[in-house]
Amino acid sequence: MDIPSEVMRKARLFEGFDETELAALLGWLSPAVRRCDAGQVLLAAGRGSASIGVVLEGQIEAAQYPRGGARSTVARLGPGGAFGDILAGGRVKSPVTVSTSGPCCIMLLPAQRLFGEACPQPALQRRLLANLAAVIAEKYFALDAPIDLLLQPSLRLRPAAYLLDPGHGSGGPTSLTPYYPPRPAALLASLRSALSRVLSPM
Repeated sequence: MDIPSEVMRKARLFEGFDETELAALLGWLSPAVRRCDAGQVLLAAGRGSASIGVVLEGQIEAAQYPRGGARSTVARLGPGGAFGDILAGGRVKSPVTVSTSGPCCIMLLPAQRLFGEACPQPALQRRLLANLAAVIAEKYFALDAPIDLLLQPSLRLRPAAYLLDPGHGSGGPTSLTPYYPPRPAALLASLRSALSRVLSPM
């Protein structure tokens, strides 16, 4: 399987594996590689996932479709980003729909094999599971920032809290995850017009 090495260097899931180890790991997992067109749904809201996906080329988006509301993009992932990792192998259903932003190539790792079978090289399996746990933990803690913003008592205080957060644009904790808000207004849970009114006197 010819997977670009630069993508693997970006993939947190495969951090610490050299080319020989990675080849052995992928040979055991036998992942599926799919090329997708723009707008193709990879994971629908309300569905579970039997695979852990890794973006090899292109970009994907996770979006919510609230009742009576407009589509809201909550995350974007480029090469090296993982999706479906929190859901894989469990009974949890996805709260978002994941789809391709343009032509993409993705790799799907079967969760049943990763969690339910023994790898001929157990040390590689343990290291991959440790990386997976780290990826999930980073995504979990990355939720602290938007939650803290939404807990501000007024919309006027949210932009100040956002701008004072050292993680935004400075390589801090918020930038550890490939998930990021597409617009400040979406992150602050406000209309752009309302946010503009608040920011104008500031």
